[in-house]
Order: sequence, then C-alpha cells, then structure tokens
Amino acid sequence: MQQFQAREYRGRRMRFSGFVRTEDVSGWSGLWMRVDDHQQNMLAFDNMQKRSIQGTTEWNHYACVMDIPSEADVINIGILLSGSG
Repeated sequence: MQQFQAREYRGRRMRFSGFVRTEDVSGWSGLWMRVDDHQQNMLAFDNMQKRSIQGTTEWNHYACVMDIPSEADVINIGILLSGSG
C-alpha cells in the first residue's frame, strides 16, 4: 500500500496499473485505489472485486482508473489478497 497527496491530480483522470501473477488464490485478489477528502471520507473506490483475479494466473496487466474529485486530499493504492494464495 502507498498513500500520497492528491493535490496534483485533482480534476484529472488517474490510472493505477501493474502486472500481477497469482498462484492458488482461493478467494480473490486485485489492485485497489481509494480517494479520500481531508476528513478521511471516501470519495472514490475500486478494489477490482467485481473483476477479481482468482486461481493461478501468469503475469497479466491490470488497472484501476478513476476521476479524482476536486475535494480529494489523499490517494491510496495497493494490492490485496482475500483468502489464501
């Protein structure tokens, strides 16, 4: 997980992408991206749950794309694994 200031990205479309390889994922995994305001209210969120990575896969390119609202303060990005793998 990484967190950084949203100042430079406000009002723009942002893509967080990466290559992911999985082995025996029993639940699901995926990249995730969340945008929060200065009070830590969530403004935008995508964790790939509806297009998750499951099982065993070779290296593939995945992405989360979202518009960054003008009131955005912090952008969080990362990768998650729900279950074993």
